[in-house]
Amino acid sequence: MSTKNFTTTGKPILNARGLPCGYVRGETFYRKFDPNRHILKYPVPALAYDRCAIDQAFCEDVERLEAFDGQGTFYRVTLSHFLEAARLDDRGYGPQYVLPLTGWSVTRKSKEAMQLPLFGGAR
Repeated sequence: MSTKNFTTTGKPILNARGLPCGYVRGETFYRKFDPNRHILKYPVPALAYDRCAIDQAFCEDVERLEAFDGQGTFYRVTLSHFLEAARLDDRGYGPQYVLPLTGWSVTRKSKEAMQLPLFGGAR
């Protein structure tokens, strides 16, 4: 898994306020987020997506959601599983689909692995 897809642009996906919240490249909706602000803690740890953004992703024939926390953790789920398992909630930021972290496939990269590209890769 590479961070490249999270730093390059594709077709922007906008949230309900009209701001870009991620990009579609191929069949994947990529989103980078701040885990301190965007992982819900109550009632269970969960990751939420703006309903408007998911609706747009669905119209773009997206098959997968991939989120990156910028600290080496990747979250992946198929859109079909997300739509089946997520619940709709509104905590003051507009309607959002919320899927507990247990519903995501989570991959963590070490800080060393994240820094290798900065120094020309492993030698």
